[in-house]
Amino acid sequence: MAIATRLAKGRFYYGWYIVGALFISSFSMASLNNSAPAFFLKPMTEELGWSRGFFSTAVWINTPISSLIAMVLWPIIDRHGARGVMMGGGLALGLGTMALSLVQAEWHFAVIKSIVMPLGSVGLGGVMATLVVPNWFVKKRGRVLAFTVMGQSLGAIVAPPLLTYLLSILYWRHAWIVTGLAIIVLNVIPAALFMRRRPEDLGLLPDGDSPRPQDDTVKTILNPEVTWSRREILRAPTFWLVAFASPLGLLGMMVIGQHLIPYLTDPEINFSREKAAVIMMTISIVALTVKMPWGFIMERSPIRYSLAICFFSVGAGMALIALAGTNLAVIILAAVFLGIGRGGDIPLQGFLWAGYFGRSSQGKARSMAMPAQAFIYGPLGPILTGFVWDFTKTYRPIFPFYAIPSAIGVTLILLARHPQKPAQPVLIR
Repeated sequence: MAIATRLAKGRFYYGWYIVGALFISSFSMASLNNSAPAFFLKPMTEELGWSRGFFSTAVWINTPISSLIAMVLWPIIDRHGARGVMMGGGLALGLGTMALSLVQAEWHFAVIKSIVMPLGSVGLGGVMATLVVPNWFVKKRGRVLAFTVMGQSLGAIVAPPLLTYLLSILYWRHAWIVTGLAIIVLNVIPAALFMRRRPEDLGLLPDGDSPRPQDDTVKTILNPEVTWSRREILRAPTFWLVAFASPLGLLGMMVIGQHLIPYLTDPEINFSREKAAVIMMTISIVALTVKMPWGFIMERSPIRYSLAICFFSVGAGMALIALAGTNLAVIILAAVFLGIGRGGDIPLQGFLWAGYFGRSSQGKARSMAMPAQAFIYGPLGPILTGFVWDFTKTYRPIFPFYAIPSAIGVTLILLARHPQKPAQPVLIR
């Protein structure tokens, strides 16, 4: 606590140390965890004789498990903060990643992915940033959220050359060990040093605002954002619209994360691994470029309009990928659309949940939406795509399908107006 206390007394607002730790976590998750399956899929399935459908299923299994864990952990983060969750999560995810180097049978892979790794992944990265940053920033929330999750886009840019190089110089089992160690270092240490619950715990106010003179000795503030109970959240139609709109609108991104590299390097397209990595990097570069503009836009217009554009971009990108064939120019155009969608994904959702349900209830609300998201993201996304490839040996029939759920997501999110609840000031201590 001594480090945080000393830093909080300085002129530099402590919330930016929180942002730094979350930026590093987002970077590590995107570069070393989220992007890894696309690069490890072919060497692992070819050596071990697994189908791509099984691989995608095993990767997805951690999603419903993560949703159950999130229902327990995220409300705790609302009350007690993210420090312990991030430290334990970094250790669990890192050790689980290293354990992938030992797999021999399909059930080994499934157990590690479904039990060990979800304990870590649910408490790290961009999603954690959307739960923590709104506690420290209110007036600048959109911009700071966008900046924080730029770490994720930067990590996704670094991932293709990093993982391509790593797998070119190391056996894939050894590459998993190196990846796991890096995850531990980049998450546990920053969380231990800097993560704290709320500015009020350090005698500060959100955004680094100075307290009024008469409040100098008071470490509480009157929070105008209301607190929602679980029952109130479930009874709000907006909750259900958002819970289903997000996974449907972004379903194509889940498919791209696992299957774009295999699609581009299969005989059907026959791009080199390096060229495929450049296309993957293009998505991430665009995502990084548009994040700060998204941050300003979400502060100045209804958030549902921004998310509708985000979902439309994903659907358009998936349709273009399917139509492009080997036309590199069209594939790059598809990558631009996908990058616009990916760039807005996490900051826009974080802004919406915090704005609709408040600083004190956003983790609770998001955790309750996780089961619906988990069961849409997996069976209708990478798993379906993997099994279509197993039976047809092509991705062409399935990629354009993902424009349909994106269109449904656009419709639902446009209907999701700000939920109404009688405003009752809440005293946060």
